[in-house]
Amino acid sequence: MFTLRPDDASPSGTAYAAGSLWVGALGGQRLWQLPVAGEQPSGQPISHLEGTYGRIRAVRTAPDGSLWITTSNTDASTWGGTPSRDGDDHLLRIEVNAP
Repeated sequence: MFTLRPDDASPSGTAYAAGSLWVGALGGQRLWQLPVAGEQPSGQPISHLEGTYGRIRAVRTAPDGSLWITTSNTDASTWGGTPSRDGDDHLLRIEVNAP
């Protein structure tokens, strides 16, 4: 079992790629890598992109095995949102490796 503190996570989108679950974090503003073997954890959670792009919303596995992620920084109706500014939200392709 993995345990992430709410301040570090507030999980949103989740995908599986390269032997890990990948979890977007709204409140934690990062991408979590949770290594798994079958249905069991196989390592410790690994934080990626912390403080780089802000709130990670959607996480999806791309056809080539990489991840597509979107950020959600301009939704003023949610916690942490701000008015829209140029370049705030992103659609990103992230290459991933097995742990």
